[in-house]
Amino acid sequence: MGILETYGVKWSLEKTARDVLQNFYDYKKSLENVRFEVKKSGGDYVVRITNGAEYDRRMLLHLGATDKTGEDAGGFGEGAKILALVLLRDYGFKSVKYASNDWQIEFQLSELPKDEYPKPIRGLFAHITEAKSRLKGNYIELVTPDHAAAQAFSKARELFYHPDNLDFKDPTLDMPGIGGFKLISSDKESKNGNLYAAGQRTHFEEEKWQTVEHFNIWFSRSDILPKDRDRGRVTRTELNKAVDYLVENIPQEMLEKVLFSLKPIWERADFFDVGYKMMRKTAERLIESGAKCTFSDEYLANDLPLDYSIQKSLSEAGYKLVPKFFAELGMKTASQRYKELQSHYRVEITETEAQRLEVLKGAAALLGKGQKEIWVYDAKDEKNIIQGQYDGDFVWLSRQTLGKPFNEALATYVHELDHKHGTDQSATFSYALTDSIAVIVSTIMNKQQDFANLNQRWAGLSAPRE
Repeated sequence: MGILETYGVKWSLEKTARDVLQNFYDYKKSLENVRFEVKKSGGDYVVRITNGAEYDRRMLLHLGATDKTGEDAGGFGEGAKILALVLLRDYGFKSVKYASNDWQIEFQLSELPKDEYPKPIRGLFAHITEAKSRLKGNYIELVTPDHAAAQAFSKARELFYHPDNLDFKDPTLDMPGIGGFKLISSDKESKNGNLYAAGQRTHFEEEKWQTVEHFNIWFSRSDILPKDRDRGRVTRTELNKAVDYLVENIPQEMLEKVLFSLKPIWERADFFDVGYKMMRKTAERLIESGAKCTFSDEYLANDLPLDYSIQKSLSEAGYKLVPKFFAELGMKTASQRYKELQSHYRVEITETEAQRLEVLKGAAALLGKGQKEIWVYDAKDEKNIIQGQYDGDFVWLSRQTLGKPFNEALATYVHELDHKHGTDQSATFSYALTDSIAVIVSTIMNKQQDFANLNQRWAGLSAPRE
């Protein structure tokens, strides 16, 4: 065959088994009618894979020879020769045999004649014989002493589309002739899936499976992803382009349904994830059409990327923060909701609450803070994340703050008083709060007994109701 054992191709056993099955898959784009058989024969295992296609034996005997055209997978015309070399040379197979019509070809590694090469070396040989009777269809037969190696060919069936392949069961989206995907993330966890090109599982970024974030994803045409003679890896850039192709082919009337089918990953998909790419591209098509969607109140478009404290508070209050582009489809933003949460309903206070307010005002006076009226609201009833707020002529404090230990309640009150200098993000507020800390430390050191008395008085009052 003109192929020496030193030929520089290295395939894993799984990759080799995948190459064998690819040729059967290409017949009808499915392994549904392909028969698998593993038998014990003496100390060896005989693997036979059969289907109904017939072909000319000459297609097996030349590098570059192939009858695959158009959108078929493969097409380099070397698979049969290379897989025979790899199985015989690297994995200890004793025989690799093909048969169809009235012929049979067995590949073997044997020593080259002395005049064929300057030094002793093995090469790949094809022994051609006539079959005793005409074969309807074709088969490949492999002989190996290794049971695990034999089973690798049965397991490789799951690397292709077939009706029972779970990667394709209950798809989220399936467009015949284009492709589709199956979301495999639940509301509680995110998982990774597999990539299929023209029905054949393909590696994405790494030489292992389940690397596609959130999806099993497939493309019907073989020219959407680059063809690779060594069955290598698809890069993220290549897959992102393929995702663009997939979303561009979704009918306009299905876009909103597809976007909402991705709800389990709205808040969990990272920026570089395949799931995020799918989500953003789908949203962009909806935005371009001028569409507006109806979202439940728990979802907020996150336009506060730098204010992690507010993000954390909103999340702890049960809000789900999703990418900012959702705002262009009509979703309320995090900043809008946070602004709404700054509007409170003043409640009637109890006698205990009134006495605790007086304790806070007394402590503030010792610290040299100006007197501000305190209005109380119920953060629990309002489902509010804010425990205190400065509002010009008075300070809002939540009923829940008055139920905390004295030091925590005083810290909240002083914090809000200093907001007369600016917002949380402003430098003037930061400087004022730093100055307050210095004053507090100094005052407490000089008036320890006064603060001890206030703390004792606070503690002596029964905690306000929640």
